[in-house]
Amino acid sequence: MLLYTYFQKTHQVSRREYQEMLQEGVIFLNKEAIENFDKEIEIGDVIELQLPDGNSFTETIKYFPGFTPKLALFHKPKGYVCSKDDKHNKTIYELLPESWLKDFWYIWRLDKDSTWLLLLTNDSTLVDRYENPFHDIHKVYEVEIDRPLKTNDIKKMRKWILVTTDGERTENQKELTTDLLKCVWVRYQRIKESHLVIITLNEGKNRHIRRLLKALGYRVKSLQRLKVDKRHLGNLKPGKRKLERIKIGKIKKQKEKKKKVKIGDGKSKRKLKKEAKKKRKK
Repeated sequence: MLLYTYFQKTHQVSRREYQEMLQEGVIFLNKEAIENFDKEIEIGDVIELQLPDGNSFTETIKYFPGFTPKLALFHKPKGYVCSKDDKHNKTIYELLPESWLKDFWYIWRLDKDSTWLLLLTNDSTLVDRYENPFHDIHKVYEVEIDRPLKTNDIKKMRKWILVTTDGERTENQKELTTDLLKCVWVRYQRIKESHLVIITLNEGKNRHIRRLLKALGYRVKSLQRLKVDKRHLGNLKPGKRKLERIKIGKIKKQKEKKKKVKIGDGKSKRKLKKEAKKKRKK
């Protein structure tokens, strides 16, 4: 999109007004002065107006006018990789409309052998807001392993474990190929002959769950993502998708629910109860 078109549609700047600003040299794009009409802009560019009266205006381009953010829930089948360019494997984009290869990004990839819920969006800023651990958005997985999960190992999984990229446990923090991995919540259940583990994460490093379980001596037989935040697949069949409506700039953060509410002017419940008893005695 042209910078002039962006000004025209978002700030109702006329062609004449824009031309005057160009002549005055007050428009800057990514700290470079703009002098012509044919300047193209991209998402993430920073516009700055340095007005003659000393005032300035700065804006980061997050959306183009008329842009509608979309979030898709996709049932990823086994055997497909989350990649836009893989010459050796089938990719998820082979199951999606052709235009999605350019317009949609996946959120929290699933590896080739993992299945179920995968989110995709046409809004690149949404990818960061979901994947950044700061927002504390939870993902729930069901994992089948080869043997019963020990109680002691459940405790270990909820603490930080230093694991190599090959899934080997190590104590050497200087190794370049290591990650600190942990789970928010872990629950083991046995159903007939199956050993199932329900795991909750609030981040997603490369093969996070598989490496963590391998480091503790378990083999993953199957892995599927059941839920992201409150979103789940429902009855959606493998290879199918559905679009959800989302509002720009409004993503529910679970961490906001966890904030502690202060009582009164910061006094503890115990102090408040004592004060109440004194008042009653008087």
